[in-house]
Amino acid sequence: MTDHPIRLSKEFIYISLILISMGLVIWQHVGMNTHFIVPVSQRSALSILNDDINGGQSVGRIAFHDGAPSLECQTRTSGTFAFCSLIINLNNGRQDGIDLRPFDTLTLDLDYRSSQRDTLLVYLLNKELHDKTRVSRANMQTLLPTQQRQTYRLSMRHFQIPSWWIFSQSEEVATDVNLNNVDRLQISTGDNPNPRQVAFDIHSVTFSGKWVSAQTLYLSILVGWLLVALTQLAVSAKRMQQNYRISRQRAADLEGINAFLKIERDKFETLAKRDALTGCLNRNGVRDVLNQVLQNYKKFKQQSTLILFDIDHFKKVNDRFGHEEGDVILKSLAQLVRKHIRDSDHFVRWGGEEFLIVSEQTSLMGGISLAEHLREQITNAKLSEDTNVTASFGVAPLNSAAIDQWFRQADEALYDAKARGRNCVVAYSAS
Repeated sequence: MTDHPIRLSKEFIYISLILISMGLVIWQHVGMNTHFIVPVSQRSALSILNDDINGGQSVGRIAFHDGAPSLECQTRTSGTFAFCSLIINLNNGRQDGIDLRPFDTLTLDLDYRSSQRDTLLVYLLNKELHDKTRVSRANMQTLLPTQQRQTYRLSMRHFQIPSWWIFSQSEEVATDVNLNNVDRLQISTGDNPNPRQVAFDIHSVTFSGKWVSAQTLYLSILVGWLLVALTQLAVSAKRMQQNYRISRQRAADLEGINAFLKIERDKFETLAKRDALTGCLNRNGVRDVLNQVLQNYKKFKQQSTLILFDIDHFKKVNDRFGHEEGDVILKSLAQLVRKHIRDSDHFVRWGGEEFLIVSEQTSLMGGISLAEHLREQITNAKLSEDTNVTASFGVAPLNSAAIDQWFRQADEALYDAKARGRNCVVAYSAS
């Protein structure tokens, strides 16, 4: 029974984790969106780059159409690759560039016009430092535009390093795409070698992504599950260790009770737990009761009271009227007592004419009251046709985890009751 709440707790934890994991995955898929919108209308952020840097003759200029920057280019055949390009600064005056790794999509709203079919080359220029030399890594993706205004979505995963950039470096460099410090976006005319007129207006440039990437989210969920599993294992191991210690302590307590009751476990395991004459519990039967009372006291400080009593001058009754009459008195007394105690009280024949009651969840005053009530009932009852029967009572509260001490205190109180003339109730007093 004690494990049931723990199972419920585990079920709650794992169901909660499943729901949270599903919620995060769904949220990452349909939400968690973040955007970086490039301010393309700022003239100060725009520049132009043509093939004249390599001795070419193409001519390009920047214009504005309805507030949108436009590149107008006339490519001309020469001894070098002919191109014009428009460059947009992304750092907005900052020394460093922008880390574009959290973004997965580049969206371009372009109005494209060309005298011949051509491509556009889109570059993300990443500022880097190699051997104390500043390098601008060209991350490129090719776009095939149509002759009209259209929105283009480029996957950031499809950018790659062009071969011309690799061979333009003075020494070997890494050829992996790097977008951790991008300071410029460059859109250039394409690979068509023929002279042509090209123009395109840039209405918007937007980088889109997620606050948390799918890979990072899945890894975090996995780590979370592993941490919970490890925590559960640690808690279970600790609980098993605690249960082992508790079991050992209970075994030790039971051994102590057995020793006190003078019961050898193996020898008497199959003995009846009730007295054949009176139907009361015997010493073997009260063992489990005492063990449970002891555990409740250790765990919850639960009050319990021990009432120890015996029949006054019972030996004289046996000597005068015979043992058969003595047995009648014992059976009658047991029947009477059972009528006046609670179902939760444990009634035991301790030996001969001596009885005890283990009364759980009962204070000392409650035990005294019960003992006095039983004394009056025994005194007023007709338990024998030949003689009047009375009993003396000793009452002791459980105030430590030592069962033998509890019984010794009740026995001292009973001895005191007999010393006071019998047929009375005496409670144990430490003083």
